[in-house]
Amino acid sequence: VAERPVVKHLLDLRIVVKALLIAAVITLIVSILLSPKLGAIVLVLGFLGLWVGLATRDYNRRRPTKPADSGDSGSS
Repeated sequence: VAERPVVKHLLDLRIVVKALLIAAVITLIVSILLSPKLGAIVLVLGFLGLWVGLATRDYNRRRPTKPADSGDSGSS
């Protein structure tokens, strides 16, 4: 996890559940409008895409910045 920090976000249960819920809603809509077989494909592909997309978005979220002159490695 230290070498690949995005893995921490991929394994976050909140992101996994959110992706699953969104994919389930999209699958339900596609299954009703088109066909259940297509809905199954949409469930798998939609979940994987949403999972990676939400994890990447969470990883890329801007973190609070710190002033450069507040560190201890400065002047003597």
